Amino acid sequence: MQQMKQGETAKFTCPNDIDLGGNPNQFTHFGNGWLPTGTDMTWEITIKECDLDPVSFHPRPPVDDFKPGQPLRGFDNFRMISNEKNVFGSQMVLEVDETDKYAPLVTGLYNVFLNERKQGNDRQLWFYNPEDRTIHNKFFPKMALLEGQNNNLVVYKNLLMANQVFEYKNKEKHMICENTKNAINP
Repeated sequence: MQQMKQGETAKFTCPNDIDLGGNPNQFTHFGNGWLPTGTDMTWEITIKECDLDPVSFHPRPPVDDFKPGQPLRGFDNFRMISNEKNVFGSQMVLEVDETDKYAPLVTGLYNVFLNERKQGNDRQLWFYNPEDRTIHNKFFPKMALLEGQNNNLVVYKNLLMANQVFEYKNKEKHMICENTKNAINP
């Protein structure tokens, strides 16, 4: 990989004894499928950026036509509203799934997805804890929003990991994930 250039793609095969397939009853990274013990893994990797200071690490607004929001007060409920509407013209907001991502197992990991805004749905209400700089869902108040390296959002137990910590920028009225540097406008 060290000799690859931006835009190049390569395939890597990892024998089961050094990758996930060597662990019994291991979930795949994507979806709810199981990896049988002894599975060799093939990974396809594309170099998206190659720079000492990649643009994807720079703080940026969530959309091109970003408009600053209202000041955020700690522990006040808010919704994270998408700029996009669904096919019926309804407003879309971030909502946490009430079912564990790996059900029937109980892992404490819950997907976050866009859904039509509904009054009285606590899974669409969020609050910011300015003390530890984490975002929580009203339905799962002890868990925190986590932004994965692939930019997916999930709710997981609050371990104060860098990808669970969001710095609130009062001037810009948005939050920046400490790890990914992506912005969220509450």
